[in-house]
Amino acid sequence: MDRERTVRKQPQDFPWTSFYEAVARKLMEKREHRQELAAGLYEAVAQVHGADNYLQIQSATMTAAASLPLDLHDTNIYQQTLADGMAEPIQDIDPFTFLAAFNRHTTPENRRKVATEIATLLGVDIEAPTSFEGIPRARAHNQARFFDYGDRERYGEIDVLWDVFLWADRFASADESETRRAFAEKIDAALKVQWMGLSLTYGLFWSHPWIFPPLYLRAKQFIESNFNVRFPSRLTGALYLEIHDALHQGFANEAVPARSMPDFALATFRPPPPDSAPEPDVPASYALQDVMQEGCFLDYAELEQLLEILRDKKNLILQ
Repeated sequence: MDRERTVRKQPQDFPWTSFYEAVARKLMEKREHRQELAAGLYEAVAQVHGADNYLQIQSATMTAAASLPLDLHDTNIYQQTLADGMAEPIQDIDPFTFLAAFNRHTTPENRRKVATEIATLLGVDIEAPTSFEGIPRARAHNQARFFDYGDRERYGEIDVLWDVFLWADRFASADESETRRAFAEKIDAALKVQWMGLSLTYGLFWSHPWIFPPLYLRAKQFIESNFNVRFPSRLTGALYLEIHDALHQGFANEAVPARSMPDFALATFRPPPPDSAPEPDVPASYALQDVMQEGCFLDYAELEQLLEILRDKKNLILQ
């Protein structure tokens, strides 16, 4: 049975969505040109961070690289380590790692610069966004690179990620029974990629911001408070589409404080009001809101991502 999905687009309120959609459309044409795409991305990021500084980390050890400024440390996402310990640019890339290049934890100015370079690379004629508020960022390395390029035997994972990316577009175009079933299977396959987890939902949102929900800690509280659906303890394709359905149905409800997927992302990006309930599983005596009030140098959404990683991995390395 086919499902009807009403998407209420408000591009005037979220002008960044046009750029993201245009980049994703161009990216769909690049599956058979991945080496060229990887090389182009490497050069695009180098243009922003400076080629001389950018290339310094090629011969750095992991210990030395960890002491570099955040923007420079992040550039080794697009390198692979050779048998002799030296590094070279990656030779292959998946679409979500590509999109993460301008959705990293860096300044809005650098995000815009990288996005502009990527637009030039792909031939996108829409101006890069001036604001990225409400767009989830990939903070940890395993959120910014969606495959283990250090292990050449795992390069087959890149095909899995291209599959889910392309099937996401088919599903976004027509929510038909067979498409839904196949897309759910592609999501399940992608979730088996090492370190994947909820990061996959970030990539789906970046590629189709009016269709797919990004899932993270704050989104869990918002979803369960406003929509008739539970946030799963372990994500599957079927459960993700169940959340997708619940959100799109809920956007028509005047009582729900969101009218579209970008609106939902923005609402979950903002800190809760001071009189709101404490974060789930966080002692009421000291919640994230208390951290912010004490003058934390990270924003609220970044703290939530760190807390999510801590809960998932049971440890967190701070540098």
